[in-house]
Amino acid sequence: MDPAIQHLITALSQYGYLGLFPLVFFEGPIASIVGGMLAATGVLSIVGVFFVILVANLLSDIIYYLLGRYGGRVFVKRFGKYLGVTEARIDALEKHAQDHGGKTVIMAKLQIVGPLPTGIALLIALGAGKMPFWSYFWYNVIGTVPQTILLEGIGFIAGDWLMRAGSGPVNMALTIVSLVALGGGVWWWIRRGKQKK
Repeated sequence: MDPAIQHLITALSQYGYLGLFPLVFFEGPIASIVGGMLAATGVLSIVGVFFVILVANLLSDIIYYLLGRYGGRVFVKRFGKYLGVTEARIDALEKHAQDHGGKTVIMAKLQIVGPLPTGIALLIALGAGKMPFWSYFWYNVIGTVPQTILLEGIGFIAGDWLMRAGSGPVNMALTIVSLVALGGGVWWWIRRGKQKK
């Protein structure tokens, strides 16, 4: 294995799940993939990583909901520009959230490719639109479980390939090309699904 990768794994393994949790909380998709890579290397348990990713994502989404529900317009006016959330966007999303709350939660959760603020805006709008909390929570679980499996799975496959690649330049180049092809395939598949809708 490449020494730089080994050094990164060693550094992250010192903090374990406690180090992974805040990473997923603040930057879910990328940190989830890193968690999968750590599971592939044996630094963390694949089941433990799954639950850390799941809980951290659910907790951050509950906070977005509460910001919308209790902060509403005041929050959007003051901090919305930092999250890419505008009053106009909230207006457009509130009606949609009231009519299609469950589908909106799942759509926000499964948006792993594209501008992140759209997902955040949807979650804040659900709170501002007064979607019932427990309905929001359970739809969020339904959307977060497959998202977690997908992202951790991508990371696990990538980590496994890196472990097998060794430190040779040819093997490393093949690994990088494979990862780019995998990422491109996932991006194309998601984009095709959005265009069909």
